[in-house]
Amino acid sequence: MDRCENNRKVALSRWRNVRQRDEAHLLTRSIEPEYLMHFVRLLAYIAGDGSITVNRKKNKEFGHVEIRFYPDDPALIPLFITSFQYLYRRTPSVKLEHNHYRIHVSSQVAGTHLLSYGILTSTGWRVPFSLLTSPKLKQEWLRAFFDCEGYVGVNCIRAESVNEKGLDDVQKLLRDCGIVCRRYVYVRKNKNWGVNYILNIGTAPARKQFLEQIGFSHTSKNNTLRSQLS
Repeated sequence: MDRCENNRKVALSRWRNVRQRDEAHLLTRSIEPEYLMHFVRLLAYIAGDGSITVNRKKNKEFGHVEIRFYPDDPALIPLFITSFQYLYRRTPSVKLEHNHYRIHVSSQVAGTHLLSYGILTSTGWRVPFSLLTSPKLKQEWLRAFFDCEGYVGVNCIRAESVNEKGLDDVQKLLRDCGIVCRRYVYVRKNKNWGVNYILNIGTAPARKQFLEQIGFSHTSKNNTLRSQLS
């Protein structure tokens, strides 16, 4: 056996050992009370302002996996990193890019686990209702999602998406929490841009209920809403 082939086999063996330790760690975490809170937070963050890129092998199994999150508020960075470290034993890198941050990490175990609960693209994400087994978990998913996709206007809290089914799920989840909201359709003038779906929390009582039950971890959104309702 030549040196290159031997080095390749040693590297593969080390990689398998690391993966096995990561999988064992995740299995241990999955029976802990905090597990679902960290998991649904990451799912919402990636659905809102993140991405997962998978390079599949010839047998269509997962190969190299890149996970990214693009928050525009530094307050969201430790929340994402803490949850990722807790679940996957990895510390993502953070880089400032213009008006937002890029959080990046490579992990096949994390990518496989996150995508096992559905597509997380801008047009394919859905609310993971099967995981939201308590009011606190529903609130955690909504808070993380609105931290990314929410906008606090003068008289509204609004979320926009090209994903009609996903936004319908969010509306159902808000109503499960007793928060009144309405969905609208916005057809853009340029037909190539497609249709936008808008979810609006418009009344002062509903916005106050959102603040008290769910709130924002996003600093400016939280401060703006509190100021409006004070």
